[in-house]
Parts: sequence; structure tokens; C-alpha cells
Amino acid sequence: MRRLNEGLIAAVHTPFDASLALDLGRVEAQAARIAEAGLNGVFVGGSTGEWSSLVFDERKRLLQRWTQVTRGTPIRVLVHVGSNALSEAQELAQHAERCGVHGIAAVGPFYFKPSSAAVLAEWCRLIAARAPTTPFYYYDIPSLTGFAVPAEEVLERARDAVPTLAGLKLTNTDLGRLQRCLEVAQGELDVLYGIDALLLQAWELGVRRAIGGSYAFTAANFLAMLAAWRNGERAVAADLQVRAARWIATIGRYEYRAASKAVMGLLGLDLGPPRLPLVPLTADAQSKLRAELEEQGFFETAALA
Repeated sequence: MRRLNEGLIAAVHTPFDASLALDLGRVEAQAARIAEAGLNGVFVGGSTGEWSSLVFDERKRLLQRWTQVTRGTPIRVLVHVGSNALSEAQELAQHAERCGVHGIAAVGPFYFKPSSAAVLAEWCRLIAARAPTTPFYYYDIPSLTGFAVPAEEVLERARDAVPTLAGLKLTNTDLGRLQRCLEVAQGELDVLYGIDALLLQAWELGVRRAIGGSYAFTAANFLAMLAAWRNGERAVAADLQVRAARWIATIGRYEYRAASKAVMGLLGLDLGPPRLPLVPLTADAQSKLRAELEEQGFFETAALA
């Protein structure tokens, strides 16, 4: 399986118009910002992309647009294909391979929850089999799926069961769990870390690739942090991580996913409101968020441009 380059991938928002219809005309501007920022790629249709609020056809059309606008560029496209319905996840995996993505990822089902790592590994195998030439990543995000089957156990079972297994997208604040996943991966599989506010700690443990929603608007800060770390400037790197964590916490006080989409608008890239059950920020809340971020120096040091 082809490996991802070291670095950061932005989990991108799904653009909607004012009536909450999919607005694919905005994807080109998103891709241009990602390229300008020097990020490695995009993760389409994940949690940041409100995948569970999209119908099947919308998910397919969204991916098609991303692969169209990034064709011939260095931006690698990964896509989330998970679903509570196995057959839908399989069809999305097959569609993703036809589109030529670099990788697919899938959460486990979270209504009828899996009982064990063995069940999840089989779930992954059946999805990945429909995209036999595309790298597959198991996507662990217990804060949203509501089940806590140990990710390292799924990874261990899947490495034997899934021929196309490329690794794991781990969105979990438990650094002990991250360390165990890295041990199972043995440097042969990618562990894509998904908690932006803990990126430096994850890097210290051995992570070399990450996917996060904030990288769409904090790329400059995080890339500077990783450069400082590589240069042995650990104190500088730590200061940059603390600064980013403060921004992320501030945005999170306004409901992170809805507020992060509002932040993209504050940076000049309007991607529309989120869909229910996420609630868009009021004008007053946006004004307060802008003022807090201005006070923290966000607009001078975080943004893509």
C-alpha cells in the first residue's frame, strides 16, 4: 500500500448554500486554500464535513467534485465512506476507487453497535473489499460513535483480515491508546492522529501524519510548530501548540463544528451554514467569537494565507 507523506491533512467542511443545498461551486476555492497552505491533502466527508447529514447521492457528488478540482495537483484526497448500512459503505468505497482517491476511511456502525474488535475488523474487511486497490483506514472516533472497542485491537485484527489496510485514523484524547496503536502499527501502518490540540504530544510519541478539522484554518501555526520541533526548538514548538489549543478551545465554546465553519467565513471563505442538528452561530455569537480570536492574535498567525 502506498504511504502518505509526513505532515498534515485538512478535514474539510462541506459547502452549503443559504438554503442548505450542497454548493459544489465552492470546492475549488477550498482546494486553492489547502494548496496555498502547504498541506498534504484533504479528508472529505468526515465529521467536519457533516457526513451523517448528507444523503448517499450528495456524498458521491461531493467526492466527485473534490477529485475533479484536485486532479493534477499535489493534493491527495482521502474520503470517509462509513455508514450504519454496510451496503451503502461498500457502494461508497467502490465509488471512491473509481474516482481515484488516495485512501478511504470508515467508522464502525453506531446505532447497532459492534460487540468486539473481531466484528469491527470483519466490517472493515467487507467495505475494503469493494475497493481492492485503494488504501483503507479504520476510523476510530468514540466521542461520536459511542462505542469504545479498543482501536489497537481492531488494528491488530484488521492487519490480517484486510489486504488493503493502510492504518488507522485515531480521534481520541487517550495518549496511552495512541501509543498502543503505534506499537501495533510497527512503523508499517499509518496512524493518522485526529486531535489537533494534542498534535505536539502525539508527534513526540511517534505520529508523523495527522488529519484535523482545524488545519483548514490553522495551517501556518501548526506547520511552524512542526518545523520548530524538527529543528530542536522544543520550547518554541510548545508555545505554538499552546496557542493553537487556546484557539481551538475558544471555538469549541461555541459548538466546535458549527463555529469552525463560521471561522472559515471570517477568513473570507464562506462555506454556508451547517445542517441541523448543528446550529449556525447567530450574528451576535459570530461577533463575539471574532473579538475573542482577535484578542488572541488568531487572524495574524493562524490562517492559511
